[in-house]
Amino acid sequence: MNSAYLSKLIRAFDPPIYSAAVVPVIVGTAAAYYFTGIFEPLRFVLTLLGMFLAQLGINLHNDYYDSKTGVDRHKIYSFVSIFSPKAVLFLAWICFLVAFGIGLYLDHLSKGHTLLILAGLGGVLGYFYSAPPIQFSYLGVGEIVTFFCFGPLAVSGSYYVQTQSLSPYILWEALPVGLITSAILFVHHFAYYQNDQKFQKKNLVARMGAAKSARFLPLFLHLPYLILSCAVVIGQLPVTSALVLLSLPLAVRLMRQVKLEVSSGTITSPLKSLVLSWHFLFGLTLGAGLLLGR
Repeated sequence: MNSAYLSKLIRAFDPPIYSAAVVPVIVGTAAAYYFTGIFEPLRFVLTLLGMFLAQLGINLHNDYYDSKTGVDRHKIYSFVSIFSPKAVLFLAWICFLVAFGIGLYLDHLSKGHTLLILAGLGGVLGYFYSAPPIQFSYLGVGEIVTFFCFGPLAVSGSYYVQTQSLSPYILWEALPVGLITSAILFVHHFAYYQNDQKFQKKNLVARMGAAKSARFLPLFLHLPYLILSCAVVIGQLPVTSALVLLSLPLAVRLMRQVKLEVSSGTITSPLKSLVLSWHFLFGLTLGAGLLLGR
């Protein structure tokens, strides 16, 4: 394998994007430890692997269907620029099946089938994110689907794997995680919104345009901090959860950079790097705050 091919494969794989899979598991597991004192290392690792494979499958699946519609025609780094579309679809299904197998095993270790229901709902939403006849990503509700899959469903599922129970208190962590993950997708669309408009991929940025979307972005960035602040003030989460404020400078920088690039008409890849760095630091500091609060 030559270095140019390897570099292209890594760019298509895009390792930092899997922060979306890692953060819900970290936060859900940390919440389980904070509320119950339970931590099962093997279950944590399996949950992490299952989430990673599920997201990889969704990304492969998305590249396959975007290649069918032509929306990825000008995207240099995608899986279909390296493998044939059929090979990409095959790899997507391998990821889905292995992730499903891990889910079945974890469900077998758990009481009842709550985990299977949560994972199954997330799997259906993830599959139809790109696949016909629904194709959520083309209907302008991709951010909403992402919010539920990587927020309430993934965080609650990670919590359940550890504790064998669900708690309404988990929503204090799940809602912010869903919002920050939706922000990754929202920011990602800025660089491609004109192409998405051309091919009728009606995500939020394609619908609203870059300028209006830039004014809408603070909603994704402010709400997670507001929710966590409310939870700390009313005593639902420990004061140490305020560690998440360490990520606030990155959020401010991201808002400024989006405003600057949209006003100049030149949207660059650093936007994606910024939102991913913010997402990971937010999740890591929230998880650490919960662990320290025990």
